[in-house]
Amino acid sequence: MFYIFLPIFLIILIIFAVILSILILHLVKYRLPEKDYTNKIIIFFLAGSSVFLLINIIAFFSIPWDSLIY
Repeated sequence: MFYIFLPIFLIILIIFAVILSILILHLVKYRLPEKDYTNKIIIFFLAGSSVFLLINIIAFFSIPWDSLIY
């Protein structure tokens, strides 16, 4: 049961991280005034967390799970 839902869950996480990073880049580019630093700090924190999520997903796929299971 776990092996059926794991790729679906990872694909949903990848799509969510990509959409979140696109929205964050759009906000940084167009929506923010120049002197509002608190919003920039929050948005760069969100961008960093989405990049960290992508790195974790790539590391999860690169683990040889077959040798760990058997």
